[in-house]
Amino acid sequence: MDKNMEELKSLPEKKLYSLCDVFKNAIPELFKRKVIYFDQPLHSNIGDHLILWGAIEYLRRNHNQILDYFSVADYSKKKVEKILSKHPDAVLVMHGGGNFGDLYSIHQNFRLKILSDFSTKLTYVFSQSVYYKDSKRQGKITNIY
Repeated sequence: MDKNMEELKSLPEKKLYSLCDVFKNAIPELFKRKVIYFDQPLHSNIGDHLILWGAIEYLRRNHNQILDYFSVADYSKKKVEKILSKHPDAVLVMHGGGNFGDLYSIHQNFRLKILSDFSTKLTYVFSQSVYYKDSKRQGKITNIY
């Protein structure tokens, strides 16, 4: 195979590692930590499943161990408390995507519940697009985060 072609084929891999390095430096508290992942998608939107795959791949390359996953449908505060009792330094990570705001309230309310249930835990919300129909609600939610 041509050397230039080999280099081109390796670019996505190089870019992903480069992004992992950027994030590792930006949020060093997450590097090599145990993680509980919240709001994994259950719907048929393939985009959200690809975002989940990307998040898992990022965490793997960041040397994180995902202890468990919880969706809106199977969340149990008791289960999370049990995991945290065994792994008190675990970090909470919330799925990224496009459901932050009041358009998809089930996901927004789920994030708020996690923040309320575990207000003292280090928590990261992966990248989200944000949309609010009600700007007053946006101000209230912004203060929570």
